[in-house]
Amino acid sequence: KMSKHHDRTEKGRTKKGSKENGTEASHIYSWEVHNAVYATAPGRAYGQEMLNNYAREINSNGNLRIKTVSGNRQINGSGRQEYRNDHYLDQQIINQNITTQEAYNRAQRQWDHIQQSDVYTEAYKRAVREYYNQIESPYGKVVRKNASLYY
Repeated sequence: KMSKHHDRTEKGRTKKGSKENGTEASHIYSWEVHNAVYATAPGRAYGQEMLNNYAREINSNGNLRIKTVSGNRQINGSGRQEYRNDHYLDQQIINQNITTQEAYNRAQRQWDHIQQSDVYTEAYKRAVREYYNQIESPYGKVVRKNASLYY
């Protein structure tokens, strides 16, 4: 059985940083976390139209904030891009094992984005809620089992 995956795209993205002041737009609810949830969501793979709608939502201005390049990622010695800060926090969320307050706060901001969205289906929101409910965290539950799907 092929696992479900949504290829990252720039579809619908208008908010960008600027090279001059060393900033870039960073996703709150990231493609990596979206794919971790999508892979576990019940049912068949989504059709292209739904994937396009989700891509536009992930790339929407409300899900992007301008950060310094180093705040978003770091370049290692070899000049290769390494997603560090947000990526490091997202790994904790994807692994469902939060160890830092920053990752806990980020997961809560991500859930707020999902709740406030009128693009994600109820089934997808339920999959996100289920995934986030299973996250282990010393700071309490990220999302309650019965949390409202709507803000």
